[in-house]
Amino acid sequence: MAEPRRESPLGRAPAAAPNRLIERPSVRVEELPFRAILVLHGRTGRPRFAQGVAQVLGRPPPDAPNTFVETRFGEEGVVIAWAGPEEWFVIGQEEGTSGLRVALRQAIPETDGAVVDVSSGFTLFTLEGRRARDLVAAGCSIDVHPRAFGPGRCAQTLYARTGVSVLQRDETPRFEMMVRRSYAAWLWRWMESSAELMAVE
Repeated sequence: MAEPRRESPLGRAPAAAPNRLIERPSVRVEELPFRAILVLHGRTGRPRFAQGVAQVLGRPPPDAPNTFVETRFGEEGVVIAWAGPEEWFVIGQEEGTSGLRVALRQAIPETDGAVVDVSSGFTLFTLEGRRARDLVAAGCSIDVHPRAFGPGRCAQTLYARTGVSVLQRDETPRFEMMVRRSYAAWLWRWMESSAELMAVE
């Protein structure tokens, strides 16, 4: 029996290149497919939970709402993003190629936390360039002005009527947006149209 075809929500196979791009003079959007995305549940007040996460990732998850931290798992860069009370997203580099999920499950007692792999249900987009912040602001109601939303900040919001998580990764500005697989194509088309309008302004 043939192996099932593995492809990103935008139809990209793992070996295919180049990646899906929206490229305009002032903004660039790229799909970041096949990332490891875990949902981490637990209480930072329980020492065994925080210690278990720190044992694997070098630090406990952030306590402050709407913030994320960058760390490492071996040679792999990892983000731990606050998703709600007692809940975080752990975003790794490559779906299915690291022992991230296994390592966290082994380090966190079942009575203190849980780890759920949702990699196949989501994809990420990166937005960067001079008008990346404008493109983010065009689709949602949260305040993404630098005074309110800068590097290390994240939020869950509706973007173009679609539930997403937005993270600002650096001052460029560069943002990452995580969206459910079933809405990825719609959101991509929306951003493509919006970027086109911005290009002629």
